[in-house]
Amino acid sequence: MEPRRIVLGFIGKSGAGKTTIAGKMIEALKKKGIAAVRIGVSDCLREILKKHGLDATRANLQELGQSLCADNRDAVSSLVSEAIAKSDAEIIIFDLLRTEADLSVLCRFKPHFLICVTTDDDKRFKRMRFRNKKGEGSKSDEEFRRAEEHPIESRILELSSVADFTVQNNGTLDDLSQKVTDIMMVINAIKLAP
Repeated sequence: MEPRRIVLGFIGKSGAGKTTIAGKMIEALKKKGIAAVRIGVSDCLREILKKHGLDATRANLQELGQSLCADNRDAVSSLVSEAIAKSDAEIIIFDLLRTEADLSVLCRFKPHFLICVTTDDDKRFKRMRFRNKKGEGSKSDEEFRRAEEHPIESRILELSSVADFTVQNNGTLDDLSQKVTDIMMVINAIKLAP
């Protein structure tokens, strides 16, 4: 019998901890001998920017995503859909959903779950400064808030309303690990179901 593939989609604002949770899930799954892979929209966008000699800054990623959605809503999502379809992993983590087209891709695969990760703004901004990804190390709270006014960012709240799980990520890494364990128990039950 062929193993049942499950696709998990992650949505949440920048710095909420989506990549951290995805990484913890993949690590836990691999320890159990379950093949798991992460496929992300931002990975596809970064590849496009790289091919055009552009830096993968938050602004460039947002503008490229917005531009592709304006030209063809499914442009980036179809790249992710193809990658998911080609994967032979049992658990596929579709990281960083941002648009209705991304959600549509997730829904094409059964079973699937949408996981929303939320964190208080102060904690997110602090994490983003600490990781200093995309030159965010010296940004002010006001600069972060302005970046979140971008149309791509505003869709996150709307799409999060249909999440199967919501993870409040305001605690410690141990707290987060427990939340990952709880979600994995549900997923394992579904994976083992006939």
